[in-house]
Amino acid sequence: MSAVGKLGATLTLIGIIAVGANPGLLSNAASAIDRFMGSSSLGCGDDAVVSDIKSLARDHKGPAENSLYGKALGSSEIHKEDVVHPGAGWLRPDLDRQLRAAEDACRRRSGSYDYGATCSNLRGTKTPDQLKQPSDAMNRLSASDVQYWYANFWPVYQRIEAEEERATSEYDKKLGEFDKRVSYGVAVIRLQRRDESTGKISCAAKLTINAPSGTWSKEIKYSVEPTTDGDAYIQLYGLAD
Repeated sequence: MSAVGKLGATLTLIGIIAVGANPGLLSNAASAIDRFMGSSSLGCGDDAVVSDIKSLARDHKGPAENSLYGKALGSSEIHKEDVVHPGAGWLRPDLDRQLRAAEDACRRRSGSYDYGATCSNLRGTKTPDQLKQPSDAMNRLSASDVQYWYANFWPVYQRIEAEEERATSEYDKKLGEFDKRVSYGVAVIRLQRRDESTGKISCAAKLTINAPSGTWSKEIKYSVEPTTDGDAYIQLYGLAD
């Protein structure tokens, strides 16, 4: 993955593009600090460079993008409560029981197979808008069927939506507090190669994440290259496993 942003005190994320040949690559296209312009003295450990490496790690939190963050979050015991809307393959047991009870009561209204199919259709209808969508199943619904759905199924689906919103809000709050306590360190910085013709340097270092759930480190590589228009590009490799 590749991220593009400003190099300096403020990092502005502009976009993310796929880099097929380097799946672990993050790049930072950045406006150069004055001393970078036309200079071949870029340093792997320059404060601005190290700051941007940390920013790239901090701004890419998906486990597929950042294995260190994935390990820290996975060890934090912060999980989103499973509610899961029907149709996704699972529903919290207490909510599932309410839907089953509404469907069973619907079937007891009539013992015919056809009416059982109608009850299944009613259970599969999750919003009032779906009741209005033209289809053979919906056209067969009577006024009493619609009334039954509003009285028995709709309250459960409203609760499911409310529970999902609550679970998401609680998870986001916990995740936000976790992220505030996450920091990165870059150490054991080494110059691997310098291209005198372009000023590009290749570097290696140890990237460390410090989180409430623990500390993890991994080896990374990155390159810094000044451009003729006064920009500099930072490419970070190895953030993802």
